[in-house]
Amino acid sequence: MLESSKYGTIVRDAIRRIGEGAWKAGVRLPSVRVMAERNGCSINTVLRAYEALQREGYIYAVPKSGFFVASGPDRPASRPADAIPFDAASPDESTMPYREFFESMTKAVFQRKGALFDYGDPQGMSSLRLALAKHLQDVGLFVGERRIFVVSGSQQALQLLAAMPFPNGKTNVLVEQPAYHGMLRVLRASGIPAIGLERTERGIDLEALERHFRSDSIKFYYTASRFHNPTGWSYGKAQRESIARLAKKYDVYIVEDDYLADLAIGSKQEPIAAEDGGDRVAYVKSFSKTMLPGMRLGAAVLPQPLVETFLEHKRCADFGTSSLSQNALELYLRNGMFDVHRKNVRDTYRARLAELTRVCREALPSSLSLTAPTGGIFAAISLPRTLPEAEFALALQAAGVPMVPGERFYLPDSPHREFLMRVSIIRTDEAAIRRGVERVAAVARRLLRTSAKERIVVPES
Repeated sequence: MLESSKYGTIVRDAIRRIGEGAWKAGVRLPSVRVMAERNGCSINTVLRAYEALQREGYIYAVPKSGFFVASGPDRPASRPADAIPFDAASPDESTMPYREFFESMTKAVFQRKGALFDYGDPQGMSSLRLALAKHLQDVGLFVGERRIFVVSGSQQALQLLAAMPFPNGKTNVLVEQPAYHGMLRVLRASGIPAIGLERTERGIDLEALERHFRSDSIKFYYTASRFHNPTGWSYGKAQRESIARLAKKYDVYIVEDDYLADLAIGSKQEPIAAEDGGDRVAYVKSFSKTMLPGMRLGAAVLPQPLVETFLEHKRCADFGTSSLSQNALELYLRNGMFDVHRKNVRDTYRARLAELTRVCREALPSSLSLTAPTGGIFAAISLPRTLPEAEFALALQAAGVPMVPGERFYLPDSPHREFLMRVSIIRTDEAAIRRGVERVAAVARRLLRTSAKERIVVPES
């Protein structure tokens, strides 16, 4: 493992222990040498981690005695009152359709009555699946309701697909790097063998994809084809076509996580499933980012060979998704409210992302850069090697501009590891974005100066 990863592990573990009360105020931390032995790293790496914790107020140093946990008042608040949530992943109240959706829920209660509170079809209400079939035509998918499943959030669909056997009889999952950390968590918790494939702003190396498909017993390739999490990138049409063609050629499935499908406009950004015709792509769609996350509603469109196995696993998971949420969503789709809401959030997020791009180009130090997102709610700030993610994340948290460090989006020991921070615009308006980026720039400049002047280098004994 890289020294930078060891450094991050030490910082995160110390913050967790302090936060949980395992290391109380005044307690002496393990010595630098002991901590280096425990983590299999250099003394200098531990010193850097302790210095970062000291600068942010978590610990303090006593000459010739070591490092100690700071008392409560000296410790930085978990999040300042004026924090700008660049780490958010759920919509803010200004974009959530509370009143309109409440009306749909009320109508559902009065119109459907007892049917709302009985066990339903594990595959989802037939009437909602019909409505979803029409809705999915907007993103280029023309499918019958028999291949559509209503799931308890897209995360459930990813969990079920990862766990179930596929007709190709293969065992490994190929996953883009970086990738949505929720999927990586599923693979890790389930003990599913995973192989990483580097993804850049230009897409993926199709020759490398073909090698994996040909030689590595790939059950499916997991990808967020549009508005990638954490970078905001999208595949071009040629890559989408090539991925679909190679999957068919080598008997591999694609799990396409189209979590921001409703932010796409026009055929130029159609999903891989539209290129594939439903033959090899298990398509997963979420309503959480554009509506109300607490509804726990998503949709999965499956190739016919996967339908029966997925249904059996769905029955084992929950006997069926919430009937109340399903009925309300059906009414919301049918009465045209969703179309109005979708346009509003598209415009809102597009304006926010444009402001983020503009301000980052103006304000960030030259050694940091915002990757060019093609839309959505996420973008990534690339970092120089002299600005470790863990230290930067800790300082940003204290400054009230929390972001998600890039290590969360990689498999352990990934050879494709890049240093980045994910920034989200989903809970920030344009004014907050401007203030937040200015804070980020100030923190980055301070840490970059520190890396050049204050780091202590201790030779190995």
